[in-house]
Amino acid sequence: MISASWRTLAAIAVMGMAVLPGAQAADPYFKGRTVTLLVGYPPGGGADLSARTFAQYFSKHVPGNPTVIVQSMPGASSAIAKNHVFEVAKGDGETLLYGPWFPAAQLLAMPGIRYRYQDFAMVGMVTVTGYVVYIRTDVAPGGLKSAADLKNAKDVRFAGGSPFSSFDLLGSITLKLFDVPYRHITGYRGSADYRTAVLKGEANASSETTDIYRTVLADTMLKPGIATVLWSIPDRAADGRWMRNATLADVPNVVERYREVFGKEPSGPYAELLQLMSGLRGATHLVIGPPSTKAEVLAELRKGFDGVIADPAYRDEYNRRFGSEPQPVTIADAEGAARALGTVDPQRIALLKAHVEAIGKK
Repeated sequence: MISASWRTLAAIAVMGMAVLPGAQAADPYFKGRTVTLLVGYPPGGGADLSARTFAQYFSKHVPGNPTVIVQSMPGASSAIAKNHVFEVAKGDGETLLYGPWFPAAQLLAMPGIRYRYQDFAMVGMVTVTGYVVYIRTDVAPGGLKSAADLKNAKDVRFAGGSPFSSFDLLGSITLKLFDVPYRHITGYRGSADYRTAVLKGEANASSETTDIYRTVLADTMLKPGIATVLWSIPDRAADGRWMRNATLADVPNVVERYREVFGKEPSGPYAELLQLMSGLRGATHLVIGPPSTKAEVLAELRKGFDGVIADPAYRDEYNRRFGSEPQPVTIADAEGAARALGTVDPQRIALLKAHVEAIGKK
């Protein structure tokens, strides 16, 4: 997807603040109001920390400077919060969701998924991170030192939240690509719980975002030698080439690791699923409102979103906290990504469904 540059957004934000000479402006709609950003995960995880960083600046840039609070509504890998915004929240702009983009949930019509991404009011969408898959070193005799040692791994237990979340799918598909026998343990409420499970030995593998990988995982598990990163999840260029995610340029991706271990390009159903999921990863986080959001209210919220993303102070703080900068996705591309869920090849959907159902049986 083509992202608008933050410099362009900064110029738009400045232009949007101009007032015609002599004009008598009414109080901005959001003056004196409170906007609640719902996050579908417990406090302390990557989505929660990212939302709280965003919230600090959102008030500054939404015309009228509303109070902005973050509220956790965990459950079902953010589906409970998304369903709430979709079905219950009013169209007054005072209840929004900040969270991950999980297209597979809708694509597979998973139980409990009642929302439709294309029907939400799209406030904004960003790409803020990549993903790594990590594993405890004690899963192999003598210690797992590289992906080649996976053939000796015993009793691999992958911690996740839900079979259709990006954390789970990107991790589980790549393990299957390497033909690693594993058990998939779902039901954890967020990445902080995944890490705790791996640290305690309750599970021994999971996925993580770039920001938490650099700011938390590195110190708690990687430097002490408790765990190692197997690979990053690659991006796919328009010409079909696999590339390292820009936020993980120092971490070999799973396709590179596959070539190292097997001496050839990955192929077969799990290579196809990796292609599918890479194609659906148009972004990682989005801010959305209920379908009933009024057009004029949505326009004000979008001004706020664009102002935040263009704000150098926000970008610097995000980079300090998480080691990357959020890259905006245009509204046209964001809405196009949601509509594109209806155009995925049915055969690939069937492959994905079979994989998710297999996870559910473990």
